Amino acid sequence: MATLTVWKFDTPAGAGEALGKLESLQKQKLIEIQDAAIVEWQTGKKEPKTRQAVSLAGTGALSGAFWGMLFGMIFFIPFFGLVVGAVLGGLAGRFSDYGIDDDFIKSVRDQVTEGTSALFLLTVTGSAAVDKLQDELRGKMGSLIKSNLTNEQEANLSIAFGGQKTAWQIGPRTLPPPTGGSDELRDAIADIPQPDPATIQITPQSEAEWLAVIAQMDAGKVEMNRAFREQLSVSVESDEVEGVKVFHVTPAEIDPQHADHLFVYLHGGAFVLNGGEAGLSEPILLAHRLKMRVLHIDYRMPPKYPTPVGRDDVVSVFQRLLKERPARSMALGGTSGGGNMTMATVQRLIELGLDVPGALYLGTPGSDVSDTGDSWIINQGIDHILIAREGFLEACVAVYAAGRDPKDPLVSPHYGDLHGFPPTLLITGTRDMLLSSTARTHIKLRQAGVVAEILVYDGVSHGDYIFVMNSPESLHAYAELNAFLLQHLQ
Repeated sequence: MATLTVWKFDTPAGAGEALGKLESLQKQKLIEIQDAAIVEWQTGKKEPKTRQAVSLAGTGALSGAFWGMLFGMIFFIPFFGLVVGAVLGGLAGRFSDYGIDDDFIKSVRDQVTEGTSALFLLTVTGSAAVDKLQDELRGKMGSLIKSNLTNEQEANLSIAFGGQKTAWQIGPRTLPPPTGGSDELRDAIADIPQPDPATIQITPQSEAEWLAVIAQMDAGKVEMNRAFREQLSVSVESDEVEGVKVFHVTPAEIDPQHADHLFVYLHGGAFVLNGGEAGLSEPILLAHRLKMRVLHIDYRMPPKYPTPVGRDDVVSVFQRLLKERPARSMALGGTSGGGNMTMATVQRLIELGLDVPGALYLGTPGSDVSDTGDSWIINQGIDHILIAREGFLEACVAVYAAGRDPKDPLVSPHYGDLHGFPPTLLITGTRDMLLSSTARTHIKLRQAGVVAEILVYDGVSHGDYIFVMNSPESLHAYAELNAFLLQHLQ
């Protein structure tokens, strides 16, 4: 059995001092540590600094992905390039499988705060490490928090995160971490366990089953997004427009060039996930990076509301906005299913003879969910976000379509008319399962005479520009989006 121990210190330097003591004890072979990491939270800082104690890692050491995910759950910060809360809705349940439950996470979160530090140790249960450290630091520690892992939980943890993953075996091919991207992206991907299509073979059959799965996958996102917005000093206020729930997302500082602009955001989530505050991660990031007001529309979704209910919600809100501000002062967009919804909305606005937004943002859009295009096949098991079409994604498309043909424009707006669309920026990556969908939509937009630009990042999976937010790819993507909006909005 293993024990995950957290030692909390009342000063930002305490954990570092304890780490020095442990290194000394380990060199003397008086203790044996499986793995360790520290958190140091300086007074006046919005977030702590974290790092894996590589010098202490021994047999049974875990990869940076484990510590990144754990610290993401606890402190909601990027670590090893990962923003885990945004991508893994069921992360809390996953850690519970490893013996790290909600009580443990909450206890650490409540105690390790600004002006303190903490040392995280993974040791063999019953080893001398904990007692030795307690003797060395007697009177200098605050709280001691433990989580004992059973042999089965420890084995599961080792299988999932045991050591850095340098390559994935995709059938007969060996796929190394991306070599054409940034170091930050490569390191983040290297630390992610190889995607397993078996993990998404989830096909809810009834409304009750859908609601249960959605609740599980969205678990923890609301709390994470609330902490995320506090760290970035972004305010969020809920509201209703034409009976539709919305959120006003406002950065601490607004760029004077965006003073009269509004970004109308539509969240992704395979048409079923990220409802309410759970969908606020990218709007918060957009508001912060673009220094621009964002209105996030919480449109209705399956299983209760299939297409075109969500689209009609967005159209209703946009019609109201048109009474308050010029269409060209607004951008409309989102990632994944949000990109799909953006296209469907613009098609409906044109049908109604209404003004369209000044610019569109289509982040790896699900513009064609009909299983058409090479990347559905080529990037299966490589895209670490979507992983595979078969299973949960297919079920999401089916419940959204509600009996319609997947090539119906209300399901896949790529097959609708794209003439009259405003200038559009599309983003994707070479490991994205929606690479073909994005590229084909870009070409069709150009053929329709639309000003359209596309960014394709090497090694990037579906939405990695959001999730690996410390990477140059992410910074570049949002900088390019900002420049695009400044060029086209009025």
